[in-house]
Amino acid sequence: MPRFVQRLRSIAELRFSALDFKVGLRMLGRHPGLSVVGTVAVAVAIALGTIYFEAVDKFRNPRLPIRDADRVVSILNWNAKGIEPDSRLLNDFASWRKDLHKVTDLGAAITFQRNLETENRNIEPVYGAEVTATAFTIMRTPPLLGRTLTARDELAGEPPVVVLSHSVWTRRFAGDSRVVGKAVKLGSVTATIVGVMPKGFAFPVSHKIWTPLRQDGSLIAPGTGPSVRVFGLLASGVSLGEAQAELAVFGARVASSYPETHKDLRPRVVPYEKPLLEGGEAGFIGRLMYLANTIFLMLLTIVCTNVATLVFARTATRKWEITVRNALGASRGRIIAQLFIEALVLVGGATVVGLFVARVAMGYGLAMLATSDTVPFWFNATLSWKTIVYAGFLTVFAAAIIGILPALRVTRGNLHDAMRSQGSGAGLRFGWFWTTVIVVQVAITVAFMPLAAGGIFESNRFKDRAAGIGADRFLTAGVALDREDHALDSAAFAARARLSISALEQRLAAEPGVEGLAFSDRLPVEDQFKYRID
Repeated sequence: MPRFVQRLRSIAELRFSALDFKVGLRMLGRHPGLSVVGTVAVAVAIALGTIYFEAVDKFRNPRLPIRDADRVVSILNWNAKGIEPDSRLLNDFASWRKDLHKVTDLGAAITFQRNLETENRNIEPVYGAEVTATAFTIMRTPPLLGRTLTARDELAGEPPVVVLSHSVWTRRFAGDSRVVGKAVKLGSVTATIVGVMPKGFAFPVSHKIWTPLRQDGSLIAPGTGPSVRVFGLLASGVSLGEAQAELAVFGARVASSYPETHKDLRPRVVPYEKPLLEGGEAGFIGRLMYLANTIFLMLLTIVCTNVATLVFARTATRKWEITVRNALGASRGRIIAQLFIEALVLVGGATVVGLFVARVAMGYGLAMLATSDTVPFWFNATLSWKTIVYAGFLTVFAAAIIGILPALRVTRGNLHDAMRSQGSGAGLRFGWFWTTVIVVQVAITVAFMPLAAGGIFESNRFKDRAAGIGADRFLTAGVALDREDHALDSAAFAARARLSISALEQRLAAEPGVEGLAFSDRLPVEDQFKYRID
C-alpha cells in the first residue's frame, strides 16, 4: 500500500510547461525509427476507433443539413403489439392533413423503383418517390434548374411531371441545361421533366427522382393501401410534446371509430431523421453499438503496450539524463510529467494523422455506398465535434499507456540508486510489471481470436456452400415489380406479378445457352428472411 500511495503522489505532482513540449519534439527527431513506428501504429488504431464512433453517432444522432432541422418531424402509427410501425397511412394522412394544427406543411412520400427510359432508348431502374409538394417546402432547397413540384401537380388529370436529382441529370443527360421540358418514360408513364435538384438533395432518404403523389387517401379504407412515410413541420413555438398530445387525442378518436384496424395503433411524432425504432429492444441495440467500440479500445491498448515496451527500453537508456535531472532537484512527478509529454507529442501527431485518415476513409466509403441507394442524404464525411473530443480522449489514454506506465517503472524507488545499479551492469530488466503488461496484451489478443475464427469459418462455409451448388454455372438477377396504381388491390397486383414473371420466364428460356430457369425470393446461399408478394 505505501508504494501505491507513493505512485499516486508522484502522479499528483505532475507539472507541465512549454519547454516539455519542445523537448518532446526534439526527442522525436533523436529517435526517428521509434517515432515513425509508434506514430503509424497509433494512427491506424485511432483512425479505426474514430471511424466507428462517427458512424455510430451519425446513425444514432443524425441531423438534417437544413435550417430549423429540429422542427422537421415524422408521424407514424406504432403498433402496440408489435415492434415496428404500421406504414399503411394514406387514409390517416388525409385526416391528419385536414385536422392537425400543431404540425404544419404535412406531406407524404411513397417510394418506388421504376425503369427510367430516355429518348436515346437507354433504360435503367431508378429509386424514387411519389411526394407531395410540401416535401420541397420543408427542405427549403431551391431547384438547380426549372421548378419543383407544386400543389397543382397533385391534382388528378394534370399532365405527368417529374423532377430529377443531380446524379440522374449528370449521368443520363450529361448535365444538359436544356433538359427541362424533355419527356422521359418512367415505368409505363411518359412524364415531362420540370426541374433538377442540386447535388446532395435526396429526400426523403436517398431518392433520385420525384413525381407528384396524386392518391386521395380519403378514398382508401383505413389500414389499407401502400406503405407511406408521413412528415411535417412543427408549428412555430410548438414543442414535440405538444404536437404528440394533439396527435394522441386524434389517435384515440380514430381508434374508437375503427377498432378493427386502429385498436392497437398509437400515433407518434418523432424527429424526422431519427431511427423509427426507439426505446426497448432498439435502445438496447443502440447502446450495444456504442459498447462495441471497446473492441477498438482493446486494439489501441495492444498497440500502445507494444509502443510502451519500446519506449521503456529507450527510457532506460536515458538513465544518466534522468539521474542528473533528479540530482538538480526535479521530483519524480516532474520527471514523469516530462516523459508523459514526450508520449503526448508522439500520440498527438498520430491523432492528427488518424483523423485525416478517418476523414478520407469516410468520404471514400460514402462515395462507394452512394450508388447503392442506402445512404441517407443527411450522412456526410465530416467529423463531428463529439468525434474530435473522443479522439482527444483516445490521445490522452494512449499517451498515459505509452508515457506514464514506463515512467513509473523506470523512476520507481530511489532514482540515484536505481540508475547507479543499472549502470553497474544490472541491465534492462522488465520485472513483474512489464511481465503483467505483456500477459494482458496477449490475453487481449487471444480475446480477438474467436471473432477472427468466426469470420474465417463463415467465409469458408459460404465458399463451401457456393461450390456445392456449382455457383460458377449460374447467373442471377433481381426483378422488382412496382405498384404504380395504388388503388390496385393485393389480389390484382399478385395476378399482374405472376403474369409478368411468366412472360419474363418465357423470354429468358428462349435465349441460347440457357439450360434452366427458376425464380426465388432469395439465393440458395443467402441467410435472410423470406418475403412474399401479397
